[in-house]
Amino acid sequence: MSKLNYSLIEKKNIEKFDTTTDVTTTGVTTTGVTTTGVTTTAAPTTGVTTTAAPTTGVTTTGVTTTGVTTAGVTTTGVTTNAAPTTAAPTTAAPPTFTINNGVLTIPTSVTEIGERQFQYRNDIISVVFESPSNITSIPNYAFLGCKYLENINIPNSVTSIGEYAFSDAWRLDNLNIPNSVTEIKAFAFWKNGIETINLPDSLTTIGEHAFQYSQALETINIPGSVTTIGANAFRVCYHLKTVNIGEGVTTIGSEAFWNCWRLTTINIPDSVTTIGESAFFNCNDLPKITLGKNVNTLLDKTFAYCRNLAEIYIKSPSINVASNTFEGALQAGIVYFTQLPEGIKEGDKWYGYIAKLGPPPSIFTINNGVLTIPTSVTEIADRQFQFRRDITSVVFESPSSVTTIGNFAFYYCINLTSINLPDGVTTIGEAAFACTWNLSNLNIPNGITEIKAYTFYQNGLNTINIPESVTTIGYSAFDYSLILTTINIPASVTTIGEYAFARCSRLTTIYIKSLSINVAPNIFQYARGGVVYFIQLPEGIKEDDNWYGYIAKLGAPPAAPPGAPPAAPPGAPPAAPPGAPPAAPPAPPPGSPSNDNMKLKLGLGISLGLLGLIILIVILVYFFAYKKLIIN
Repeated sequence: MSKLNYSLIEKKNIEKFDTTTDVTTTGVTTTGVTTTGVTTTAAPTTGVTTTAAPTTGVTTTGVTTTGVTTAGVTTTGVTTNAAPTTAAPTTAAPPTFTINNGVLTIPTSVTEIGERQFQYRNDIISVVFESPSNITSIPNYAFLGCKYLENINIPNSVTSIGEYAFSDAWRLDNLNIPNSVTEIKAFAFWKNGIETINLPDSLTTIGEHAFQYSQALETINIPGSVTTIGANAFRVCYHLKTVNIGEGVTTIGSEAFWNCWRLTTINIPDSVTTIGESAFFNCNDLPKITLGKNVNTLLDKTFAYCRNLAEIYIKSPSINVASNTFEGALQAGIVYFTQLPEGIKEGDKWYGYIAKLGPPPSIFTINNGVLTIPTSVTEIADRQFQFRRDITSVVFESPSSVTTIGNFAFYYCINLTSINLPDGVTTIGEAAFACTWNLSNLNIPNGITEIKAYTFYQNGLNTINIPESVTTIGYSAFDYSLILTTINIPASVTTIGEYAFARCSRLTTIYIKSLSINVAPNIFQYARGGVVYFIQLPEGIKEDDNWYGYIAKLGAPPAAPPGAPPAAPPGAPPAAPPGAPPAAPPAPPPGSPSNDNMKLKLGLGISLGLLGLIILIVILVYFFAYKKLIIN
C-alpha cells in the first residue's frame, strides 16, 4: 500500500475522533489557557445559565485540558494551579513501502510481508530489501501475478518461500535463493520465467508443483540436503535438459518430471529409495538412465513413452517392476545389471530390453587416453576394457566405490602405463591386467587376499609390493613378466601356485618373509635365477643351497645403491650391451597353457595348409579335365 493511502487513513481517523460539535459557551473568557485541535460551534446549551458575575476565590486544580479551544468565555478570580496539559496517545503508523520507477523498496523496519501483499501489481519491476533486512519469509501469494517483475534479491534472513509466492511472474528469469532457505512450498514458482536458479545447501524440501510450467528452466542442481522432490515439482518444464540430483535425496515424487520432453541428462543417486508413478512419463529425449542401488521398485508408468530410452543401468541387486513401467518406451535398447534378475541370463529380453551384466560403457569417459572411473561405479565388469588401445592411464574419482576389478577387465590394454587402484578394492579377477606390456608400476591395495591366475601375466612391471593381506598367489600370476627384477613376498602368503613367476627372465632378487610357505616345484621355471632371501630358511635348506633355481640366503637383501642395476646371479650370462635387441623369450614350459595354445595354433595352421593344398589340386584337376574335354 502506498504512502498516499496511509495519509488518507490518518486524515479520516483525525476527523472521526478529534471533532467536537453542538457545544455553545457564552460570556465566558479563559485567560492564559490555550487549547487547540477542537472546533466549537453555536449549538444551544439548554438548562445552563452562565452570567458575567465574577467568580471569586475558586481554585481549580488537577484539571487537564487537552486538545480543546474555548473562545468567548471570561472567568474572573479563578486560580488555575498547575493544571498539566498532555498529548493524546497515538497509534504507530503501518509500515511504509515505496515504489519509485518500478523499484519496490522494503525498509529494515518491516518484519513481515503480508499474504497477497503485492499480488497482481504491474508497477513492480524489481524488489530491493534494505540492509539489514528483518524479513524471515516470503508469504503465500506475495508476488503472485507480478507479470513485470524481473529481479529480486532475497535476503539471507529468509527461511521459507510460501505457496504461489512467485507464481505467474513471467519475466522473473533469474533468481538467487540464499543459503538460509529451508523450504520451497507448493506452487512457489509455478508458471514463471526462471531460466537459471541456484538451490542452496540449506534447502530440505521442494514442494509439490513448486516449479511446474517453468518453461524457460534448462538446468537444475538439487543439493543433497534435499530429502524430497515433491510430486509434479518440475512437471511440464518443456526446456529442462539437465538435472543433477545430490546424494542425500531419498524420494522423487510421482510425476515429478512428467512431460519434460527435452530432458537428456539426469542422475539418480544411491540415496534414492522411492520413485513415484509416472515420474519420467513422456521424457521423450531421455537417452539413458542409471538407477541407484537402493531403488528396489519401479511403479506404474515410471518411464512410459520415453521413446529414446536406449540404455538402462540398474545397480540394485533385485528390483520389482510394474508391467507398464516401460509402456510405450523404446524397448529396443540394453539394460545393464550388476546382478542379473532371477531366471534372466545375458542376451535375454527384459521388458523389451536386452539384458547385460555389468555397467554400461557410457558411464566411463576417456579423454586424451585418461579413463575416468566415476564414484557411482562399484564394480568393473569382466572384460569391461579388454583390447582397448586408447587407454593410457586410469583415474578413480574420489571417493571411489569400486570394490571389484573383474576377470580380463584390462586384458591386452597394451598402451596402459599407469593405474592407482583405490584402497576399497578387495578383488582383482583372473587375467585382469594380463598382456599390459607398458604397465610398469602398480599398487595392490591392502584388502586383496588372493592374486588370481594370470592376473599380471605378461606385463611390464619392474617391481611390485604385495600387501600383508595376500595369502595366495595363483597359477601363472606373474608369468612372463619380462621386466620384473625384484619381488617381496610378505609373511601372510602361505601358497604360491604353479608357474607363478615362470619366464621372469630378469627376476634376480626375491625376498620371502613367510616362515612357512607351500611352493609348486615349477614356480620359477625358465626364470633367470638369482638370490632368494628368507627370514627363516625352509626346512632342509641351508645358506647357498639351490632353491628352485635361486641361491638361498638368510636375512634381508642388501640395499642397492640408487640407480644401480640388479646384480647378476653367479654363473649368469653377461647382460646385453645398451641398445641391443632383447633376447628371445625361452620356450614355454611343457604342459603350460601357453604351450598348449601354441600346439593348437600350429596344428590348426598345418590343417588349414593341407586343406588349401587339396582344394588347389582339385581345382587344377578339374581345370585340365575341362580343357581336355573342350579340345576333344
